Amino acid sequence: MEVKSHAQVFTQYAVRGTTPIDRGGYTLEADLRNDSRHRQKAGVLMEVVRSLPLDQVTFAVVDVETTGLSARTGDRICELAVVVSRGGEITNQLQTLINPGRPISFGARAVNGISDRMVSQAPAFHTVAPVLLQTLDGAVLVGHNASFDISFLSGELRSAGYESPDNPVVDTLALARRCYTFSSNRLGDVARSLGIKVQGLHRALADATLTWHVLRRFMQDMESQGVLTLADLIRVQGSLTPMSGWRTSPPLMEWDGTQPLCPIEGLPPIIEQAMRARAALRIRYQGGDGQDSERVIEPLKITLREQATYLVAYCHLKHEERTFRVDRIVELSIEGVLG
Repeated sequence: MEVKSHAQVFTQYAVRGTTPIDRGGYTLEADLRNDSRHRQKAGVLMEVVRSLPLDQVTFAVVDVETTGLSARTGDRICELAVVVSRGGEITNQLQTLINPGRPISFGARAVNGISDRMVSQAPAFHTVAPVLLQTLDGAVLVGHNASFDISFLSGELRSAGYESPDNPVVDTLALARRCYTFSSNRLGDVARSLGIKVQGLHRALADATLTWHVLRRFMQDMESQGVLTLADLIRVQGSLTPMSGWRTSPPLMEWDGTQPLCPIEGLPPIIEQAMRARAALRIRYQGGDGQDSERVIEPLKITLREQATYLVAYCHLKHEERTFRVDRIVELSIEGVLG
């Protein structure tokens, strides 16, 4: 399905509530830590939510700013925002700086403008987690490149003693790639192509709000194509974000280059060499559409799943973390050792 029409700038909606709903003493901290019955009920509720018309679904658009590119290498969240909407209007929002407990990298600071001084007196993530979970409760999670935000949120929640929720996930990046022909799928570029005003990029609340506007426009475009329920929307976005939401089946095996022996058989030697040396790779990659593209990537880990072996890496072409099927890498060479 290809949606190409563009519209005018969205009307800015007033935020009608800036604090989570009081649930009459309901304690998420106690309930979500260990109560499996709650999780079973939540799973049933999420199945019901998938069948709802989109204008009856509560969406929670999440964006995080971080100290670096990868939660797996110890980077942490330094700012968090959630924009909640229902029926085409923003109904609630949550925004806060987070003290990450580690320095913010120069590269991250150059992008988001958040300094160590700005977060020095901010709350730690574990103090924000109960409010975050309450804000997400019963909502569909939305992100632009949602896997990035989810990887950081999941790691932070685990560190705080919580399990990740089972919310369904909608990824506006996946929708942009599959349903449109934008020259660039970066959030700001997508918004500009749709005639949506862009301001304050790379801060959590601004990005979450902009993602909500993009999602709202996508749903308007797709309504005429028969995308009427949440299940329709998730089906259209494809396999880039699993129907199961946050949780995916665990990989059969992973390797990040730090262990002496690589446990994954059949890996091209040059990839193993780059992983051990922390070197960048130049690759020619065949996408799912059969088209080749050349790019420079920074390998992060190798993941073995039932379907294939995957290389997880930071992609300089797309300026984001991406996953590449190893059997679709047509050519590769070492570009240089990372600093």
